[in-house]
Amino acid sequence: MNASPQQHRHRISLHESFFGLFGGPLAWYLQLNAGYALASEPCFRDGIRLVTPTAPLQWTMPAMVLLTIAAFVVALLSLLVSWRVLVRAKTEAHGEPGHVSEAAAERVHFLALWGVILAATFASASAITGAIFIALPRCAG
Repeated sequence: MNASPQQHRHRISLHESFFGLFGGPLAWYLQLNAGYALASEPCFRDGIRLVTPTAPLQWTMPAMVLLTIAAFVVALLSLLVSWRVLVRAKTEAHGEPGHVSEAAAERVHFLALWGVILAATFASASAITGAIFIALPRCAG
């Protein structure tokens, strides 16, 4: 008789699967939107476009760097969590008889595999977005 997936919830949690699947994309989304605000806000005062950022808002460049690092780290953590869930799903599917039903293991494996793919993709996207935010002149244009 197969054991219920509920009995093995401590091995593969729903929170791990969701963080692995959505952590990287959400970190990149927040980086993109907050980074855009940090990059463009210092260049506009009273409806006038400035050539250089205003002095009181010079802190926005270090904030963009920290935001890039944070988004990249979250995406890498998401990748690590997804990878661990993927490995555990494989051992559950091929482990001792009666661990988890094969269908449940395949679903977890599928989500974990997509978590790995998305996390790796969005870790790259976070790095590229950060490089663009940092490399391009902020108020030129």
